[in-house]
Amino acid sequence: MMMISVLYVDDEPDLLELCKVFLEQDTEFCVDTLQFPKEVPGRLATRTYDAIVCDYLMPEMDGISVLKEVRKTAKDLPFILFTGRGREDVVIEALNNGADFYLQKGGDVNSQFTELSSKIRQAVKRREVEKSLRESKKMLQDIINFLPDATFAISRTGSVIAWNRAIEEMTGIPATEMLGRGDFEYALPFYGTRRRILIDLIFETDDEIRANYKGIVREKDALIAVTDLPRPRGDRKILMGKASPLYNEGGEIIGAIEAIRDITLQREAEEELRAAHEQLTASDEELRGQFEELARAERDIRSKEEQLSEITSMIPGVVYQFYANPDGSMGLTYVSGRSLEILGIDAEPYETFFERFTHGVHPEDREAFIESINDVVRRGERWQFEGRFIRPEG
Repeated sequence: MMMISVLYVDDEPDLLELCKVFLEQDTEFCVDTLQFPKEVPGRLATRTYDAIVCDYLMPEMDGISVLKEVRKTAKDLPFILFTGRGREDVVIEALNNGADFYLQKGGDVNSQFTELSSKIRQAVKRREVEKSLRESKKMLQDIINFLPDATFAISRTGSVIAWNRAIEEMTGIPATEMLGRGDFEYALPFYGTRRRILIDLIFETDDEIRANYKGIVREKDALIAVTDLPRPRGDRKILMGKASPLYNEGGEIIGAIEAIRDITLQREAEEELRAAHEQLTASDEELRGQFEELARAERDIRSKEEQLSEITSMIPGVVYQFYANPDGSMGLTYVSGRSLEILGIDAEPYETFFERFTHGVHPEDREAFIESINDVVRRGERWQFEGRFIRPEG
């Protein structure tokens, strides 16, 4: 069971002691107390808590003032106002300034503190869920940004909810200018006008698609189409799009995602091959000679494709998710299995991977490696480092 650390602030020493004794009867809670509210910022600077419980009416500063101070540095820290004052204006002001709950003192002591412990658990659990959702959303955004194909997604109402780096490069439109936009804004970089495109057809029936559109292929729940109409950045391009629905847990469609690939060079190569084939039919003798030439070219192409496939499979290297905090703590939350093949280090456990990886960095490069990470954390820029690494076997 996770221990919940609580800071209780109240100018009444007896109530501080009573609350601490009652909550710590449940071994789930660890309670620190403060009689003077002005000490709260200093305490938070030296220790972290899972929740704050605070009285409202105190001599030095009231509970709302304490809440405002806390929110300057700890925007997500659960805060419960626990007071004998029950005015509606106080409740409204507390909630407007970010309090999680407002609980009035009075009545049966056991019932009062039982409800307080319940509110603390609710607030802590809610913030944990919110944090997990933010982390999941961030991870999903990172994955979409990592995709090599130009990719974007829209909600059920047509607002753009994802716009990755590849589509930024293709269209010249940064995500900051596209996210949240609706009214077919995402069609403008391709067609110069607001119109329905492949991703919008996800929300239509097969009969409607067959009646109004040509050249669209359905593959399970995805739609695939090739077109030469788009003009991203004013250039003629042949693009292949693949759109799929996005579902919620209940299986309802809540949006759609589309990946777009530029196949202009591929189609030009196909056209060249077709032209060459037509020339081969000019005469039997010429056909035989050119057929042998084409066969050699096709073998070369297959060989290059195999080489390219092998190289491409090696490009991702070791995929990892790394964190570095301003307090100097750093580590990894995910490492791909290829770390054993490439680095000679098992991916798991993730918690010790960074330490094991750092141990493998050449001793002469190790200090510079750590400093490069700290420097990036301070400046908020992308990290890049080149150094020597020694596999475990030397």
